[in-house]
Parts: sequence; structure tokens; C-alpha cells
Amino acid sequence: MNLLASMRYLVALNEHRHFGRAALACHITQPALSNAMKALEQEFGVVIVKRARAYAGLTPEGERVLATAQRMLHQHNLLQQELGSEAHKPRGPLRVGA
Repeated sequence: MNLLASMRYLVALNEHRHFGRAALACHITQPALSNAMKALEQEFGVVIVKRARAYAGLTPEGERVLATAQRMLHQHNLLQQELGSEAHKPRGPLRVGA
């Protein structure tokens, strides 16, 4: 299981409040999204998503996982920006010939 991707899917599910629309936004199939949510639930040993015939919200434990997912994704984006800006800075000695 790719934890970061699963956390991204959970955030999308909470945003869209619909498995199909969340899957579409994440460019995956609805069964793949459902499987990722089940894998997260198995990973943490708690029910995260309330299910009826359709998405019925998050459990209290799911809300906690969602808050952590949002922080993780935010930190991931910050790190990507920081490292991306470092990649374009010149490195090494500068030699000038005349």
C-alpha cells in the first residue's frame, strides 16, 4: 500500500463525498479507491469510512486520520517546493577564464 497515495484518496473522498467522483478526481477507478480505503482501515485497525449504500461520512477515527492526512500532504508539498527550489541553485566552484 502506498500510504501517501491512500491519504490523498481519503482527502479527495472527504472533499467530494462520493466514491465515484473522488476516484475520478484522483484518476483511479472507484474499486481502486474502495480498496485503498479498506487497506487504510486494515493498516490502522479501525473503520475510517461509514458505508451504507453509498458514502456516509467518516467515523470519528476517520476524522483523526483525515486530519493527519491533510498535515502529511501539506508537509509533502512544502518539502517538494523546498527541494525543487534548491535543485535550481548553482553549486560547486565557479571558474572564470580570461
